[in-house]
Amino acid sequence: MLLTLPTNVQSERVYLGECGKQLQDLASYDIPQLRKRIAALQASVPELRRRSKECTNSAKQLLANFTKTCREYGLDGGDVEAELTALALGLPALFLESGLALGAPLVADAAAYYAGVTAFAHGGGGELSTLQQAAAHGVEADDPSAAAAPEAEAEIDWGDGGDIDWGFETVEDGGDSAGAGGDADEPARDVPVPLYDSTARAALVDDVLELRAFLVQRQRDLNSGASASAAPAAVAQVDAAPAGKMLAAVEAVADQLNGPETLRLVMLGSSDAYKARMVLAIQSKRFASDQMTKRAAALLHESAEAERSAQTETPKLAEAVQRARFLKNEIEAALAARMNGRQVHIVGDINTLIR
Repeated sequence: MLLTLPTNVQSERVYLGECGKQLQDLASYDIPQLRKRIAALQASVPELRRRSKECTNSAKQLLANFTKTCREYGLDGGDVEAELTALALGLPALFLESGLALGAPLVADAAAYYAGVTAFAHGGGGELSTLQQAAAHGVEADDPSAAAAPEAEAEIDWGDGGDIDWGFETVEDGGDSAGAGGDADEPARDVPVPLYDSTARAALVDDVLELRAFLVQRQRDLNSGASASAAPAAVAQVDAAPAGKMLAAVEAVADQLNGPETLRLVMLGSSDAYKARMVLAIQSKRFASDQMTKRAAALLHESAEAERSAQTETPKLAEAVQRARFLKNEIEAALAARMNGRQVHIVGDINTLIR
């Protein structure tokens, strides 16, 4: 450095002020800032990798939850909305299975036992009409009106405002729509129970649940030693073991008619809003997994960038330390020459920084 200065400038030592300023800047700002930045970058690398690993594990867990949910619902997970729509089409088959279960001998025995106990204890009132109808005539799973393709209504010009003499009288509210002696509000009992109708399905479920509750209580009474010696033979001869078998058969029917899977299929087939909520709930798990995977990749990239930045800053720090050491030695040598060879040492934080 000194060799490049004019001789008079070197002899008067006028450059020492600039050297001192540069050394102060290096000691106060440049070197501490570089060391702090490198330390922060080096410390961030393992932390970023740890967070990336956590995101990867979370993504795997969310994907496992998505797969588990799809497996529970019988979905592949590709097009969730289309698969749920197709899943709802299996409701009639499930209803038919329920109808077959309703015709099981144990269910008929349970209904007869219920009627016998209520007739003995209360003098009647033990009629499970919808359940008996399903056991006798079966169930109807498909809605005929929904299966028929809707036809476009033809527009007919009746002429003259539509006043046509048809040759007969129309009577309003005067006929008996249920037939002679019938009740229009009373459903027919000699036909299959239409499970596609919510009212009929609810009535059947009420009967089955009532029968199940009766058998649960009756089995407890029989297990506790209660007996009805004065009851008819059909009631008295039933002990806890047959009651338990009837209860198991009725519970199987109740699970088919009112279980989570059936209720879900009913809601999927009858409510677009419910289906949309299910699609959103299922897809949100896969979306969250995808987002976590992207976040993990971003954090891993960030850690690699931090590592590269630390490697880039390290030569800059070494260069700044070398320059500070050079300036310190130059200043000490110049001051020593000024003092007739007396040794001069600059003390302070600079000595720690240039080690």
